[in-house]
Amino acid sequence: MKIQIIKLSLLIFCISGFVRGESVPTPLDSPEPVESTPKVIPKESKEAAEELDGLTQSLYGAGQLQQLAMGARFDTAFLTGSGLIQGFTLPSARLTVFGDLSLHVKYRFSLGQTREFSTVLLPQILPVEAFVDFSTRPLFRNESGLVVRMGMFTPDFHPLWTPDLSYLTLPTYHESHRTLFLGRELGLQVKYHSSNDQFEAGLAFVNGVGILSENSNNAKALALFVKHGFEFGSAEFKMGLSAFGRLQSSKGSLNFRQDWLALAWASMRLRSIELWAEYYLGEFEDSAVRNEPNGSAFMISVEVSPTISLWGRYETLGGSPSGATGIMDRWEVGPRFQLHSNLQLFSTYSQIDEGFGLGAIQEFRVQLRLNI
Repeated sequence: MKIQIIKLSLLIFCISGFVRGESVPTPLDSPEPVESTPKVIPKESKEAAEELDGLTQSLYGAGQLQQLAMGARFDTAFLTGSGLIQGFTLPSARLTVFGDLSLHVKYRFSLGQTREFSTVLLPQILPVEAFVDFSTRPLFRNESGLVVRMGMFTPDFHPLWTPDLSYLTLPTYHESHRTLFLGRELGLQVKYHSSNDQFEAGLAFVNGVGILSENSNNAKALALFVKHGFEFGSAEFKMGLSAFGRLQSSKGSLNFRQDWLALAWASMRLRSIELWAEYYLGEFEDSAVRNEPNGSAFMISVEVSPTISLWGRYETLGGSPSGATGIMDRWEVGPRFQLHSNLQLFSTYSQIDEGFGLGAIQEFRVQLRLNI
């Protein structure tokens, strides 16, 4: 009886399926898995997208714009010897905000200490950089172009007179540079870069009075510089010529000042050894006195290991505008330790005779630099 009922049910099911136009599954009709149909991209669109992507990469590289970034650096040191400053000190500190507004425009703003780049003893925290760069060369692209800088900056007429000590592997700037060079200024600079950055040339038109006072005496200064680098075998050479002139008020007035300085420098790096030499001369005149400074500087650095280097420098300056009656001689030696990618330790011994007839001043310095 049960078998007949089952047969009758199957017959009714088959008839109903036939009436609805549906196929009746059988045990042999096992359903196949449903696969998603891949999206078909027209060949022309795909080629156009690849061509556009390749063009973008070739033009601008793989970098990305960074509209707001921050950096900080400070140096803390301990000094002992016969120098004027002894004990613990903070010789340098800086807080920087920078970024890219577009592929052709970037900016930088920094707060720092004045004694970092000048001869003042008491430090003042104030803006030391505030400029905007307009470039004909897009970011991330290696090609020649012009960069126009406007605002507060240090003219680029000497590689060691950089606006930030974090770019250098030196504890301090040269004394002769701090005495003679144009410091932080307000003005305009135009610089040309070659495609590989091996050649640079430019000029800067600035107030010429620094950033510690307003330009109330009709001061003006012009700086010119040119730099070229090349490789010869395993050695890398760089050399440059720089000059600046400065005029303030008219001759005969109490605030009259007229200065000029010219210098030449050259460097060579061969494997773990780096050598540097420079020579400068000029004329500094004001309403009371005229000086004709001239001098030179030499440096050597030897990389003992990836974390340890030995370095030394010697500089001499005669006819200093600071009022020294003789010739300033200074030499400094010591090791440099790269404790971390953002942390350096300097341990140096220096001896300086400032030419005032007081004899040589000896100083031992341990200095820690954090740069992030």
